[in-house]
Amino acid sequence: MATRGVSMTIHYVAVDATTNMGKTGDAANHTLRWIKDGTPLVPTNSPVEVDATNCPGIYKLTLTASETDCNIGTLGGKSSTANVSIIPKTIEFERLPDAAPGASGGVPVIGQPPLTNLDTAVSSRADATYYTSARAVKLDNLDAAVSTRATASSVWGHSSRSLTTAVDVNMSQSLPSSPGANTVGEALKFADTRLDATVSSRATAANVWEYTTRELTGPVNLNMGQEAPPNPIANTVGDAIKSSARMRFTESDDVYAWAVNESGGGGGGGAVEIEMTQAVPTNPISGTVGDAMRKAILSAAQSDVTAIRQKTDRLRFTEDDLVKAQAEVQVTDIEVLVQPLNARVLTPDGDGGTLTFWAAAKMRASWYLDQDVSGHDLAFLIYAASDPNTALAECRGDEITTTAQEKGCLVALEASEQKLPPPGAYRFVLRDQTTDSVLLSGAVRVVAAPDAS
Repeated sequence: MATRGVSMTIHYVAVDATTNMGKTGDAANHTLRWIKDGTPLVPTNSPVEVDATNCPGIYKLTLTASETDCNIGTLGGKSSTANVSIIPKTIEFERLPDAAPGASGGVPVIGQPPLTNLDTAVSSRADATYYTSARAVKLDNLDAAVSTRATASSVWGHSSRSLTTAVDVNMSQSLPSSPGANTVGEALKFADTRLDATVSSRATAANVWEYTTRELTGPVNLNMGQEAPPNPIANTVGDAIKSSARMRFTESDDVYAWAVNESGGGGGGGAVEIEMTQAVPTNPISGTVGDAMRKAILSAAQSDVTAIRQKTDRLRFTEDDLVKAQAEVQVTDIEVLVQPLNARVLTPDGDGGTLTFWAAAKMRASWYLDQDVSGHDLAFLIYAASDPNTALAECRGDEITTTAQEKGCLVALEASEQKLPPPGAYRFVLRDQTTDSVLLSGAVRVVAAPDAS
């Protein structure tokens, strides 16, 4: 009979049906299950062969104390080796001492502890009259084991332990000689030195902000991502940012700095360099400087488109898509009013009539005109909008080539980057010096970019 709840080693047999003998060297191929009171589980330990030479086919398995904690257990399983079977082994467990008689945990022996006090016959002991009725009443109160009652730790560890009545503090107890920091004892011990003025004499929040000297000792980082106010107060920072149209620029697109002298008048300050080639944000936050600039650009572009459309809507075309010219005949003279020439920008980087040139790269552009200007003396000039009478760059001669087409002329520009003005926004005209006329005009952007080494 096995002892319940005690680790033990059991043995089982693996038989080879082809030889009707025990199978040796097969432990690694065994898949075992320990059935504990009807519930199968995987044993904690692995099987080990006992003696392949002298006990072929016998294997052992050590069960843990938890696995033997049952009434009946059966060890069974299978082998992955063909024709090998594992013979099940069933064990019944009893709750018996697991030690020698008289030893700790074993069966007690009369005359040895704890049965050393049985040294006389029970009949020699006092009879029932020894227990008085008073003792009987007290014994009736023992209706539960003492071990079930609360301990001191369980009393203080109870979740609800609020006092139901007020507790009088011993006002005569001495203050601690060395109270801990930030404790009640510390506050009481040093109350005479800390409470040196009435609380009402201390400053309020209003006193703090109204104090005459309240400069910040360090720089304050402004939130550059905040939105511009929709309705700023006049002459405030928000008003200046919102009203970006107040800025004025120099001929080189620098912003004029405005200084105020001691008398209150305005004086010219040094120019503040703004990176004019930076791109306007595609999706600016509403109410920000970027949003205002993008709207201004779109508004200006729309105005230009509207102005151009008002003129182009008046044009009339032939079946060959040529512009019809109108003439007015007078008695003394004939004046021919020619409509503007059609032009298409073929290779510029931009849209419409805007040419984009990059620093440290050649100027290249081409146009298709519906008028043959091959052999004419053409000139390409760049100028600043603020000073239209001064050319900042001039290209002509071999820098401009013309090629006659079936219904017009192809004009191509290729000039050295040495003629490029500094990065910024400009205007251009394409002049026909032969006919003393302007063929095309538009906008030019010169974008700064590093050159390759």
